[in-house]
Amino acid sequence: MTCGLPGDVAWIQSEQSVATLDWGALVVNNVTTQGQTDRLIDVLASGPLTTPAYGAERFEWDPARHAWTSAWARPDLASISQVPVVSAASRAADLLPDPARPLGALSSR
Repeated sequence: MTCGLPGDVAWIQSEQSVATLDWGALVVNNVTTQGQTDRLIDVLASGPLTTPAYGAERFEWDPARHAWTSAWARPDLASISQVPVVSAASRAADLLPDPARPLGALSSR
């Protein structure tokens, strides 16, 4: 999992639930490059005062191979202390800071 971030990123971690629909799963990165020592301040400051963590990646489960494969990765998206929301009706997921910009279909069906 890279979330579309460069190879020199030390590590990626998600503190949010994995959003799923059908055979798709969406994971977001929550590791910022400029965090605060106090975790509460870090969460509150991320976005308005400090650069938020970026990166999201969608995986698709292949039941024949019993394996996950990356469907897409977006290094330009952020999920600032928000659980990703998935719409079964539109088959899209939205993340902050711009909920009007859909990430794309969560399922290939």
